[in-house]
Amino acid sequence: MKTAVMVASASRHQQEDEFICEQERSILSRLASGLELSPDQLKTIESEAAEELKEHPNLWQVLFSLFGNRFDFPVLG
Repeated sequence: MKTAVMVASASRHQQEDEFICEQERSILSRLASGLELSPDQLKTIESEAAEELKEHPNLWQVLFSLFGNRFDFPVLG
């Protein structure tokens, strides 16, 4: 769930004020419901995700920190 929150937040548009946009919030709510997470658990997960994004603001950094070397960084250029 934390990975999903981080990806949703990292993929938002810069002009958006919300940590997670409305459409992605709806998807995350369905996921949280399916995982039977309480609102307090979800709030805690979102806080942890926000803190980790401060350390790794780039989406590729986030994914690499979570999954290690299971994949290579894409070739840019």
